[in-house]
Amino acid sequence: MVLKRAMILAAAGVLALASVGSAFDVYSDESAFLAAAPAVTMESFESLAVENDYSHASITVQDFTVSVTGSSGMGVYDTPPSWDGHATDGSNFIMISSTPQDLTFAMNNPILAWGINVTDWGDWGAGTLTFRLGSQIVHEMDSTGIVSDEEFFWGYLGDQYFDSITLTNTVSGEAYSFDEVYYGVPEPMTLSMLAAGGLAALRRRKK
Repeated sequence: MVLKRAMILAAAGVLALASVGSAFDVYSDESAFLAAAPAVTMESFESLAVENDYSHASITVQDFTVSVTGSSGMGVYDTPPSWDGHATDGSNFIMISSTPQDLTFAMNNPILAWGINVTDWGDWGAGTLTFRLGSQIVHEMDSTGIVSDEEFFWGYLGDQYFDSITLTNTVSGEAYSFDEVYYGVPEPMTLSMLAAGGLAALRRRKK
């Protein structure tokens, strides 16, 4: 049974303000994210050749390149290895080797929304998985209580463009997988609602 882990206390609320006039929402629920950002594109790596080994430092698809540092590599899998990890859409997924590492997604074009399904992270020991947009930390997850092959979704929707997303893993010996990477620029009405929510949150904080 795949378990969904709640990464935040409020799945669809404005959690933070990067600066005055700049707001973002963080999501742990994939359906809520897709409802808020219906125009995003999804990459599930189904068109890539399967190797079932860690043979790459980077992998390029149509709209982005994902690269890993501090690790012996990553690869395209369609068969879950003995230490778990699996696809969340179709059969292909990306598996990352088991050392602390930075996983960076470099987008070809600036975007406002991004999301990812991650499996089997955090069951190997103590540590964190940090999500950064450029140099800005937008979420950090602790491995406490996570079980083998657990699955979670993380999504971001903001009103400032970005073109780089980095996941930093500090759990020693941890291999994990990911699939279904969402990205894009939502409809203007979605952004107007987000900005209005951010302004309301800012006013509440000033009281």
